Amino acid sequence: MSMAANQGEDDIAGDRVSECKRCGECCQRFSPTLHVEDLPLLKGGVIPFSRVYTLRKGELAYSPVKEELIILEHEMVKVREDDDTGFCTFYSDEDKSCLVYSHRPHQCRAFECWNPEGFGAALASERLRRRHLIPEESVLGNMVAAHEARCSIGRLDMLFKQLGGEKDRAVLDEILDILQYDHAVRPFFSNKLEIDPSHMDFIFSRPLVDVVKMFGVRVQREPDGGYRMVPIEEDAPAP
Repeated sequence: MSMAANQGEDDIAGDRVSECKRCGECCQRFSPTLHVEDLPLLKGGVIPFSRVYTLRKGELAYSPVKEELIILEHEMVKVREDDDTGFCTFYSDEDKSCLVYSHRPHQCRAFECWNPEGFGAALASERLRRRHLIPEESVLGNMVAAHEARCSIGRLDMLFKQLGGEKDRAVLDEILDILQYDHAVRPFFSNKLEIDPSHMDFIFSRPLVDVVKMFGVRVQREPDGGYRMVPIEEDAPAP
């Protein structure tokens, strides 16, 4: 085989590991966390608020760098995943394309599957938080602060750790009260402030009935409007 032919093969092999082939694998594995550089995308409507949600300090989330679930040390705003597939909401599986490719978020631009070191460096830039879009002194900002004070993940973590003690009933009642408040606050402020209901997961984070799965329980809605918590192990099929 000639040297020229060898060179051609080397070029092809090099391309396979040095540029994006738009295979869609990364879009299928996770959706991006947003950074301050992505503010124009939200303010300009390229990424609608209905397509993002907030993860609060203390929540369990997947780390694409460590490739495992971690407890968040800081709040972050994340693009939604498809409920059925888990793919990024902007990924089109039909033609393996990104629906906002020319305006994709900072994290997507930085991610190079052949260069993980570069991706890690990009993550060092400041991550987007609600305060970047919701002024803390505004009416909505005050509502977010009140919700955080009443429904913090840290408080729930402490309460769940107390279950099984002498004050079980009181602890359980407080947990259920927090869940009820979180459920009620969303439609109330959506109506009062005329905010699209689909924006609530950004404003107040995901509903706590979903978040508490990290504590090993599933929440059932009762006919009377109340809640009942069931250990997730009980959901498992019989062997």
